[in-house]
Amino acid sequence: MRRALLMLAGVLFVPAHVVAQNTCPQDVDYTLAANLKITDTPMGAGDGTYPVGPGKITLRVQNNDVRLMKYEMPTRFSIHASVLFWKADVTTDAVTTAGGGCEGVARGRLENGKIVWQTPVRGMRTDGTITCTGNLCGNFGAPPPGKSELHVPPADRSFAAFEMNGPTFSMYGAPPIKLEKPKQTSQIFFSSREIRRACTTCT
Repeated sequence: MRRALLMLAGVLFVPAHVVAQNTCPQDVDYTLAANLKITDTPMGAGDGTYPVGPGKITLRVQNNDVRLMKYEMPTRFSIHASVLFWKADVTTDAVTTAGGGCEGVARGRLENGKIVWQTPVRGMRTDGTITCTGNLCGNFGAPPPGKSELHVPPADRSFAAFEMNGPTFSMYGAPPIKLEKPKQTSQIFFSSREIRRACTTCT
């Protein structure tokens, strides 16, 4: 079968409709641009949508079967909160990761131009720091004053379907994640660009 090839930004890509024709498992690396939607912060003072990343993700694809092999999303952003006489400047500097090894951490299927995930992403975790200054710090569920460690232990997290479009895809909002320390609900949205693909030797 004739293989259609697409050249974009100087990188050679195989469009999504050709993926199912590949006979070898292919590891496909993407760079991710993301937005993090934050709600349920103390008195709503830090609610908003904040750009994070760039991140990266590796998918293994063969015959419409997809595995998520690695995921990494740096989340560095600042919130300037002010409500009534309460104020705080909060900077998060962390990274969310999952993956490693040859088995992958989630499984899905390529269906009608979408990757539909059949399992959650296993062992996703977040590690980093939060720095808070202002009189809101330490009150109403806000982070404590100064710099403190941020650790969200490994847990299974779900992704929404990836909407494929040739060498790119978008995810229009993962299921929200609620935290108590700091008090907030977060939801990530991202879009991608393929940067590399090759037959894997890791099986």
